[in-house]
Amino acid sequence: MNVVLIVLDTLRADRLSCHGYDRPTSPNLDKLASEGVRFENCFIQSAGTHPGFTTIMTGRSPVYHGVISHCGHIPLKDGLKMLPEVLKEQGYVTAAVDNLPSTWHSWLPEETRGVEPEWFRRGYDLFDDYGLLKQTALATKQNAGQITEKAFKLLDEIGDREFFLFLHYWDPHTGYFPPPPFDRIYYVGDETDPKHTSMAKVREEMGDTVEKWHGNSTKDVTDAKYLIAQYDGAITYCDYQLGRLFIKLQQMGVADDTLIVVTGDHGENMLEHVPYFGHGGLYTCTTHVALIMKHPRQLPEGKVFSQLAGHVDIVPTICGITGKKHPGPLEGIDLSDVVEGERKETREVVLTAGHELTAAFDGRYRLKKQWDDRSEEIGRKVLYDDLEDPDELTNVAAKHPEVVARLSKAIDEWIDAQMKEAGRNVYPYAEQEAKVKASEAALKKMREPQGP
Repeated sequence: MNVVLIVLDTLRADRLSCHGYDRPTSPNLDKLASEGVRFENCFIQSAGTHPGFTTIMTGRSPVYHGVISHCGHIPLKDGLKMLPEVLKEQGYVTAAVDNLPSTWHSWLPEETRGVEPEWFRRGYDLFDDYGLLKQTALATKQNAGQITEKAFKLLDEIGDREFFLFLHYWDPHTGYFPPPPFDRIYYVGDETDPKHTSMAKVREEMGDTVEKWHGNSTKDVTDAKYLIAQYDGAITYCDYQLGRLFIKLQQMGVADDTLIVVTGDHGENMLEHVPYFGHGGLYTCTTHVALIMKHPRQLPEGKVFSQLAGHVDIVPTICGITGKKHPGPLEGIDLSDVVEGERKETREVVLTAGHELTAAFDGRYRLKKQWDDRSEEIGRKVLYDDLEDPDELTNVAAKHPEVVARLSKAIDEWIDAQMKEAGRNVYPYAEQEAKVKASEAALKKMREPQGP
């Protein structure tokens, strides 16, 4: 059984038409879901790219594996194996089109840069690293069409051998640059018309940050709906390229023998929260991602499951469906047990470790608090009721102290258990912050004028 794992960076679930979006952004992913299974309540364990992908590939949350920050200063925990390593040891040809190993601050002085994320290259026989990511620089953008063409070359090289293929698409990531005609399929009009005023709020609260993220291509844009349309257009362009990939698998004669798994590493704020058009904050729009799986013989068609799922479930599910053994330890579960009806519930809450914040979500209520807050003070915590307030704008912690206490306890117990199992005495965020401060001190010293 072959495996194709596809991650669309920064893809929020509610922007797919199969998740109910009113724009037809994802016809090919919709078809994939109709031919396979979809978990409609999948949430991430970290909002950062490096920690998110590390969790996707290890089945462990950042509190355990230690990669708590993008371009951070903490390496992957010793002895923890990445999914391609596990599958390669059991006979798979492993291949990837991905640039995660080069998405780090390699241009900084050695004393100030983060840890090179070399673990993203582990276990691959064939690896196409298409260079340092700068989606915000138009001149160096690698779009979904280029990634798909690279995937075709790897598939041709693999031939008829059993394979694991990982593909990392960046198009929905800030900035949004879908090529024509995808840049205009959801927007009609003049995005620079001075009659529009919606971008004024964005600039008032964020200065020129959005312009920098978008390579200054938005400096004259006055209508924020234009940026939303570009984000949606980037998703549709990715979806179009995925359609080409699915046809390629059929032409190779391996479609019926291939497990396809599609997810996102995190979501994106539009105009719900600051940072606008970025993915900061542990909100539903930044933590809710798609999880779609298809295998013609191993999975049913068109089934949708509402149980809470997470990135930690991807590795055990792939191993479970393929029948491959994982050396563990794993935090997640094999979701094929849910599909087969052997498990009714996945978990009571999904737990997320951000930078200084942690969060717990039980399907209705989302609690956010500082990682080291063990107090009973309601005022230090934020609680949202996603049923009554889906945009998560109103803190209702004072109205529901019992919910705050329950979810706060879940976070504390989870952190304690992960720390103990990992053999950690210092929380990874605290370790990261200490190393950042040391790095900043080293940089400051380097910039000080030297004596004669």
